[in-house]
Amino acid sequence: MGKAVNKKRAIIFGGSLSEINPNIFKAITKNDFLVCADAGYKFVVNNGFKPHLIVGDFDSANYPDDTDCEIIKLPIHKDDTDLHFAVKTVLERGYKSIILTGVTGGRLDHTLASISTLEFLNQNSCEACIWDKNSILYVVSSELTIKKPEFDCYLSVFAITPKAKGVFIKGAEYPLENGEIINSFPIGVSNEFKDDEITLNVKEGLLLVAIVKKN
Repeated sequence: MGKAVNKKRAIIFGGSLSEINPNIFKAITKNDFLVCADAGYKFVVNNGFKPHLIVGDFDSANYPDDTDCEIIKLPIHKDDTDLHFAVKTVLERGYKSIILTGVTGGRLDHTLASISTLEFLNQNSCEACIWDKNSILYVVSSELTIKKPEFDCYLSVFAITPKAKGVFIKGAEYPLENGEIINSFPIGVSNEFKDDEITLNVKEGLLLVAIVKKN
């Protein structure tokens, strides 16, 4: 999960604490902007890091009155999730590379909301991914190259839009050349790496790419 060249990077910690990938702390650099969405605050602090910004309505965690970092308190009744508000805030501050962690698992509706937020980031020309304990998720509208992880995994590709046309998958056990993937048939599930990296291209539509750790 290397840092994008010439792009300010933000790392946002969600409230699904059991899903936060512990390797995220090895990847943090001094230039990263650390954001906690509600309950993620204590987890970050307990691992020896200080957030730059905390955002939330604090319905799942106590208000963090023991820190001098910036805090944005949100109303409980609102349209944005805490995570989505945090994402919009860092976009407004010029961050174009964003990692989300601790945002899947637990409730299925929260996971789907996080994928919607990932799609929102793609629409705003942001290089983004969800990097959780057992999965890495991307939304792709043009091209993506993924290096083979150090762990055994599946790579699955789904259409978010009704159709994704002109799909190329290179370097996988099951390659695809100028194919079409539709959202009502999961033909792209459970692929695997054949080479050291996989390159995906799509000419029209959106793809959800999921790297999922094998049990």
